[in-house]
Amino acid sequence: MTVGLPGRVYTTRQMVYEKGHALFWTLVHGRRTPIWLLALSFVNLAVCLFLARQVSVHRAFPFDNDEVAHALPALHMLRDFGQGNAAGLIRELLGQNFYPPGNSLLLLPTYAAFGASPVVARLVSVVCLFLSVLVLYPIAVEIDPKRGRSAGFIAGVLTLTSRPLLTSSSLVMLEAPGLLIGLLALWAYLRAQRQPNDRRWILAAFLLAAAILTKYSYGVITLAAVAANELVSLRTRQVRVQLRQRVLLLFGVLALLLAGWFMRPGQLAAFFDYARPLSSDRSWLSLNGVLYYTRSFAIHSAPSVAFALLNLAGVLWAIAHWRDGNIRLLVLYFLFGMAAVMLINHPPNPRFIATFVPAAQLLTALMIVRILPGRESDAALARGSQSRPALWAACLFLAVASFPTVLSRYANLPSLIEAQLETAPAPEGVIDWVAGTVPDDGPVYLINYWDQFGPQQLEWAMVSRDASSPQLAGRLMEPFTPERAAELREELRSGAAAGLVLIEGGPWGSPFWPDYSHALAGSLREVDRRSFSLTGHSAGDWLDANSLLGADWEAVKAQSSQTLDINVIVYEIVD
Repeated sequence: MTVGLPGRVYTTRQMVYEKGHALFWTLVHGRRTPIWLLALSFVNLAVCLFLARQVSVHRAFPFDNDEVAHALPALHMLRDFGQGNAAGLIRELLGQNFYPPGNSLLLLPTYAAFGASPVVARLVSVVCLFLSVLVLYPIAVEIDPKRGRSAGFIAGVLTLTSRPLLTSSSLVMLEAPGLLIGLLALWAYLRAQRQPNDRRWILAAFLLAAAILTKYSYGVITLAAVAANELVSLRTRQVRVQLRQRVLLLFGVLALLLAGWFMRPGQLAAFFDYARPLSSDRSWLSLNGVLYYTRSFAIHSAPSVAFALLNLAGVLWAIAHWRDGNIRLLVLYFLFGMAAVMLINHPPNPRFIATFVPAAQLLTALMIVRILPGRESDAALARGSQSRPALWAACLFLAVASFPTVLSRYANLPSLIEAQLETAPAPEGVIDWVAGTVPDDGPVYLINYWDQFGPQQLEWAMVSRDASSPQLAGRLMEPFTPERAAELREELRSGAAAGLVLIEGGPWGSPFWPDYSHALAGSLREVDRRSFSLTGHSAGDWLDANSLLGADWEAVKAQSSQTLDINVIVYEIVD
């Protein structure tokens, strides 16, 4: 039996296939059937619940040095808010210059609602990742209203395979908050472009400012992409007609907001200090940096090395569609971000590109849904248009081939998080013990601290115990000389320190305290001492393993493990 349109004859089997194909694309592209959004939400929720589980498992691990730097200001703000100290709250807010206060403003209401703890602070990053993946969906729809729903799903799923993004989103780091605010700013800008009005341009300006005040590097890249896109778009008549509106409402409001922040003394200096390379002895542009991040993207940010070639094709495809201003915006965001990271960030770390990877995944997704056939019209069927099974087969092959890599990535993620945290918890709670032992009526001096046990970690523990505002300082011990002993004595006196905490056997500092304590005899009175055994890991080992295609992360963690038998002595300063 055959049926068909004029000019084309169908068998029953062909008719069922074509009708089913048309129905499928009606469902996935239908405006009233958000099947792709529902599917993305399900996958996204499953992944973020897995990350939340890892946060809970590692709840007793102390903050890393970067983590506590991001988590502590909001704790001080919460204390000032609880005491009704508006001046102190504003002072804490404006005093965040090297790391701007955007992340603290996300943490503050969360602390107020659920309490301040490492688990709560880390879960904020997980929630930011969840929301970031969802924001990819409306961005894709703004770029391509017809096929953007399926592209948003593909981009979101691909983003959830990025190992550096998953790892940093399980810690109190700025990658996930920076990604969320940056994507919201791009979405607001795209929406204001498509349907311009005053409110939308002002919203875009506020979100661009928020992106900069969440993390300088990510926000500046977002702003640079928008500004460059505007410059390229000036050749179109529509943009020239709206130019005054754009300049006044977008860049004018943005300039006022940023001027209000940077006009304070020291803020611009902190911004430029942040923009310097992390290692002053390294050149800005190096071939090693370019190769490192290219390799890192292919090995750890793409679902697999083979899929990374498809990501490259997606970026090249997007460059070929440069005239489309929406696609051009994502190209600029991705290329500017990659170039800035390759240029500035030394030593390299795979997490530094994590915020820009979703743009490449979205470009790849847009390429896939535009090249693969969608719902054919009756006119197209009448002309005899054929589907492209080779393209379908290639995409299916890449997805299937990448599946074992992605499964392995999730299986190894707990080991990777533990290695990144570096110091496992001591059964007795060394930081809590010190916080409860040191004098609470004056500044405390910490000697031979390290990244996971430093002044800020001790400050978090002390502020969490009560409403005090401890003053903490410290140094790493150098070989004894009479001059250094006199300098330390003077430093303790000038700071009016009430207590001193000595760590013996830690990974940093030299074991020269007996000579110093003899020279400082009469100035110190021992309050208490205690021994602890800590298990530590070297994060540098797993960063070095970033070049490995099939790294056994459990083995990397085991090889980097070391046991620290430390003695902690608390002194009261009596002189």
